[in-house]
This record gives sequence, structure tokens and C-alpha cells, in this order.
Amino acid sequence: TALAGLAGEALKYGSAEGAQADLMQLDAVFRRSEEFIKSGDQQDITRWGALTASNLLKTNEAKYEKVVDAFSRQASVEECIEILES
Repeated sequence: TALAGLAGEALKYGSAEGAQADLMQLDAVFRRSEEFIKSGDQQDITRWGALTASNLLKTNEAKYEKVVDAFSRQASVEECIEILES
């Protein structure tokens, strides 16, 4: 989920200004991994995650827009889940 915000922002606005925090969070996950993940592999995983998040958002664009609207209205988590499950 660290890359979903980045992908959503990039799809909506053409760039992801707030992505630095998301990428730092992902880097922290890589560092906590029991198995060492080489830098190149980390980059590959990050690219794959961004692509997958972007594809999921594009595939579910109508629901995504409804959830964005719900967030802007400060809807409950339950309402957002109902949107996604409908």
C-alpha cells in the first residue's frame, strides 16, 4: 500500500509530490526484511509495486473516484469499504 498513494497522485495530478514519505516507508520495510534485498532488487520491487498499484487504480477508476469523493467528505471507513465492495 505504500505505493498506492504515489500511483493515485500521479494518475490524478500527473506527478507525485508527496511520494518521498511513501518511498521512505517502503525503504524501512526493506531494511527490516529478514533476508537482505539488494539495491537493484529493491528498485525492481518498487517499480513492480508502482505499476501494479497504477493498473489496479485504472481498472477500478470509477470506485477510486467515489472513494476520493468520500474521503473529501470525511466519510467513515465503513462507507469507503461499502463503496469498494459494491
